[in-house]
Amino acid sequence: MDSASIVDASIVISCDEIAESWTEKLYEWMVCKQCSGRAFDVFALATQRPGLQIPILVEQKFSNRATNLFRRDDLADDSDDEL
Repeated sequence: MDSASIVDASIVISCDEIAESWTEKLYEWMVCKQCSGRAFDVFALATQRPGLQIPILVEQKFSNRATNLFRRDDLADDSDDEL
């Protein structure tokens, strides 16, 4: 997942068979697999591509997770610098 691109993610999301419930399962799977903030960010950005009919709540969920993981990583880096 960490090597996925926004284009890859938007192709997956734009598939006609993809429903909001599927994106919820994808989100849960990514959390369970401890995917990086970058992976969540890629999917958040992919939901913003023109022409996709993805509910804003889906984008916000992926985006919030990415932001929280980025912050956690930044805090860990800052505490390592203090040592």
